[in-house]
Amino acid sequence: MTLISEPRTGFTLIELMLVLATLSLLLVMAVPSWRHVHTDAVINEARLTLDRLVIRQLRFSQQHQRYAKASELPPPQEQQQHLGGFDA
Repeated sequence: MTLISEPRTGFTLIELMLVLATLSLLLVMAVPSWRHVHTDAVINEARLTLDRLVIRQLRFSQQHQRYAKASELPPPQEQQQHLGGFDA
């Protein structure tokens, strides 16, 4: 008596576990790299904000012969407009 088996479709448990392990390893390598890139982006944004503040202070000091108090400068979101739309 011969049994004729039908061709199997789908994935075995071993194949799924190997794919999951591979993806896990890739994720373990990618997350620290992404955190580093994200941290660098935050630092660069902070530097740009400080550069904009320096420019505003210098412009104010040229006009008034003194540095501005915090209340005399516009809020950070308005500073972009005061710089003519260009980054510092």
